[in-house]
Amino acid sequence: MNEDQAPLSLFSEYFEDWLKDISAKEDTRATYQYIIGRFLAWADGKPVTPTLFRDWKDSRDGSPATINLHLSVIRSFLGWCVNLGYLERNPAAGIRGVKRHGANAKHQRDELTADEVREIMSICGDTQIGVRDRAIIALMAYTGLRTIEVYRADVADLRTRGGRRVLWVHGKGRNEKDDFVVIPEVANKHLNHWLALRPEQPVSSALFMSLSNRSFGGRLSRSAIRRLVKHYFELANVVDEHKTTHSLRHSAITFAILGGATPVQAQSFARHADPKTTMQYYHEVDRTEKPAEDLINYGG
Repeated sequence: MNEDQAPLSLFSEYFEDWLKDISAKEDTRATYQYIIGRFLAWADGKPVTPTLFRDWKDSRDGSPATINLHLSVIRSFLGWCVNLGYLERNPAAGIRGVKRHGANAKHQRDELTADEVREIMSICGDTQIGVRDRAIIALMAYTGLRTIEVYRADVADLRTRGGRRVLWVHGKGRNEKDDFVVIPEVANKHLNHWLALRPEQPVSSALFMSLSNRSFGGRLSRSAIRRLVKHYFELANVVDEHKTTHSLRHSAITFAILGGATPVQAQSFARHADPKTTMQYYHEVDRTEKPAEDLINYGG
């Protein structure tokens, strides 16, 4: 097939086969379907050439991380098409990702202040829902759990390691629960409170379940987790576009470093595959804790 003439729509029929071939998880499948769907809609009727992908990349207005993720998924899918002979070559193979310069090289989300964390947790209340929500927020603020890790957590993942309670996690981009977080005493207290009130369910069921009439007992969805966090942020008057659910994880890593965590400790705690990601937190902490601006002295 001559890819210089073939529109991308011809390859959409292979997408489901690709997802099956790479054994994509449910969450990953939904993300990839969204990415490919948006791209195909944009590229409808256009020939598959490198210029197409450059034009697509240049037309994006999202963050560099988002654009690069989308490009990576598209490149991977078309590479699979090449391997099976549907394409002679991958026209997206030579398209470089978007570089992160200046402000884009910094975290796009801010950490919370210590006062904000305490206020958000205190405002949850002592109802069954409030106790559940406080346990979720405490785990995210004290162990740096991502939303998807909270969503995937089961009661059976709570275990003991070295005399400490730990939670085995199924992290981002992982195929299994192959790492754990240590649960500090503060978070463990709130978790125990939730476990005491949690409706009886099999031990293999979700750690955090829905308590609504419509989906009672089901796994609390990622969108529901984000909504509940946003709700308590608003109640605590934490209304800032740079402070989101991810800010809880950002806060956990930042305050661990401020508390004296070494780079090795911080990387293990944050479960960063690349130490450069962890070092970015150290650079940001140093920038405000020991700013060069404070060394300026004009005398007098």
